[in-house]
Amino acid sequence: MLKRIETDQHGQYVRLPKSLVTEPGELLEVSQRPSGTIVLQPVDETAVAQAVRLAELFENWEGIYQPSEDEWQENEEED
Repeated sequence: MLKRIETDQHGQYVRLPKSLVTEPGELLEVSQRPSGTIVLQPVDETAVAQAVRLAELFENWEGIYQPSEDEWQENEEED
């Protein structure tokens, strides 16, 4: 059983009893059902790595391809 859900300036977190504490580096997804039950599920490390890569890609998407002014003008003339 989970001890409690707490909230601070960074968001919500859950205090786990020592019997549920995982190994260092193991990731758990925490979700709450409508009934109030809290569910802990292991997170696939590959999915986390892909999500991080996608987030970095979209954060810096402008650096991937920026059309030159000439290309913008050509596209506007075609429309």
